[in-house]
Amino acid sequence: MTEKQQTERLQMRIAPSFLKAIDDWRRAEPDLPSRSEAIRRLVALGLKMAALPAFITAEREAAAKRKREGLKAKPPRK
Repeated sequence: MTEKQQTERLQMRIAPSFLKAIDDWRRAEPDLPSRSEAIRRLVALGLKMAALPAFITAEREAAAKRKREGLKAKPPRK
């Protein structure tokens, strides 16, 4: 027997222009997701993008450190 995934119902009020933006986005998707699915996808994308600045910052800091260490390791030019 498989266990059913528990879900929570979420209700929200949004402006008509916001709903139109969601509908426009979902109509551009190849599989035309339902509004609920479109909102789930958009939230998932937003959450991924929210984590991106921290990732980019960490990568930049690591690259800068590698560059500094690489410059220190090289013998001076004559």
